[in-house]
Amino acid sequence: MDFFSQTTGAIPLILIGICGILLVFQLYFLLSVYRRLAFYKLRATQDTPASRPLSVIICARNEEENLRRYLPKILEQDYPSLK
Repeated sequence: MDFFSQTTGAIPLILIGICGILLVFQLYFLLSVYRRLAFYKLRATQDTPASRPLSVIICARNEEENLRRYLPKILEQDYPSLK
């Protein structure tokens, strides 16, 4: 009986220590991953948004008149920020 009464005080301390060590590992992992993401720089590649075509999807049902009126204006649009 004396053994259990003496070790019951040590068990919570051991568990708290284990949780503290796991917390340190978890914080290290999270900080290292998020630090890499925060300072990640995009590399200029040939596949930039300017070199890719832009798709415009128009959903229309029974809109023949509106399509005749607005489709030429939609097709004339230019996206200089993507160049």
